[in-house]
Amino acid sequence: MKMEENKNKIFIFSKVALISFMVGFLANLIILLLIQKSEIRGMKDVLNSTLIIPYVIFITFKFYEIFISPFFRKGKGGN
Repeated sequence: MKMEENKNKIFIFSKVALISFMVGFLANLIILLLIQKSEIRGMKDVLNSTLIIPYVIFITFKFYEIFISPFFRKGKGGN
C-alpha cells in the first residue's frame, strides 16, 4: 500500500513538473519571438534568465505539497 502511494505521488509530481516546464517553455518561446520582431536585442538575455524562476518556485512548492506536507499532516511516519 505504501509503495503504491509513493508511486502515485511520484507520478503526480512528474506530471505537474512536465506540464509547468512545457508552459514555461512555450511562454519563453512566444516572448522571445515577440522580442525578435520588435528588435529589442538587449532584453533577450534578461528574459531568458528570469522567466524560468517562477516555474522553479512553482515546482518547489508542488514538491513540498505532494511529498513533505502529508508527512507532517498525518503525524509520525505519514501513517
